[in-house]
Amino acid sequence: MAEASERNEEKRKKAECPVCGALYDKEYKLIVHMRTNMFCLSEAGKCYYYKYCNFEAEDVQELRKHLLAYEDFHLEKVTHQVAHSTYDSEQGSSERGAEGGLEPLRIERRLESIATKLADLEEKEAAIIRNAGPIVSAIEQVRGTLTKCLSLSNTVDNIAQEFRQSGLADLPSQGHLLRQTNEMNKKLVLLDRALKDREPVNYNGDYLWVLGNYWTKCEQALLKTRTSWTSPPFYTSRAGYKLCIQIFLNYDGQDGSVGMYVALCSGEHDDFLQWPFDRALLFSVLGPRHAIQMHYIVNPNDPGARKPQNNALQKMGFDAIITRQVLESPLFRTNGKIHFRLQVLSKAEFSDVPVVNSAEVSPELEEECQILN
Repeated sequence: MAEASERNEEKRKKAECPVCGALYDKEYKLIVHMRTNMFCLSEAGKCYYYKYCNFEAEDVQELRKHLLAYEDFHLEKVTHQVAHSTYDSEQGSSERGAEGGLEPLRIERRLESIATKLADLEEKEAAIIRNAGPIVSAIEQVRGTLTKCLSLSNTVDNIAQEFRQSGLADLPSQGHLLRQTNEMNKKLVLLDRALKDREPVNYNGDYLWVLGNYWTKCEQALLKTRTSWTSPPFYTSRAGYKLCIQIFLNYDGQDGSVGMYVALCSGEHDDFLQWPFDRALLFSVLGPRHAIQMHYIVNPNDPGARKPQNNALQKMGFDAIITRQVLESPLFRTNGKIHFRLQVLSKAEFSDVPVVNSAEVSPELEEECQILN
């Protein structure tokens, strides 16, 4: 009896996480837990999802940061792999019924081919994300702070609601507590607004804007509930021009053209700058497998080159830099995000930059987009 109890205790210890104490009925489940949970991870090396992200690190902290940053990416790839495996299994079953059996080697080769293509796409997607650099990191930090603030605000709302329902607010001695709770809630709302308005500012005239939630924004554009989206402002230098990017996801409302523009904004140093605005602009739409660029030489007589008045935005750019059919293909879309880039250059600098002359897509690329979709 005692020996059986000891064996059960040893088996339980094998399936218990030494960090968080979580229990698992199988030892392999504990191994998966300790390699995928950033808080319980204790050994550096290859990421558990290495086949998707090709990431490895000699430092445990670096591996933990990677697991946190790529949590949604890993989940999407695992789900995608499961879906493909299910589809291949069903196809194999139907072929065995018709042909009398399918060789395991053919199945293995098919899975290897699919895995190779997925790894190639994932590697290029990861390169795009890494190139976003410190701007994306700063935005994620602001979003994390905002999420904590919203969570705290919701907690205060719940406490205030429970307090009102308890009847204590009606007691003369407790009235001041309700007033203090309301004041705290108002301060949290103001803090929430301040955090939303706070965005990392770019001062080098080379701005990469990641437009997220693409499918939701596209639906709004098609329903005409919202027609355009404007980026946070950025500057050509510390004491330079202030600009922003404007995107129209359904510019003409017919053939699905995407418009990309830049607009000058009222800035702190406008009185000391030279007007009209006389620079060259390089518009880019970036993707893991393709990039489109169009150049724009600002005409001094263009209304958009004049000094901004009363915060009125006069846009300069292109009505159709790309079509939605091409934009929605894996050539450009990564996890529902689209990457737009604007570079402000002097005309002398612009002459040295290699530029794609137009945003027209070749018939071969159109055909590839249709296949990928």
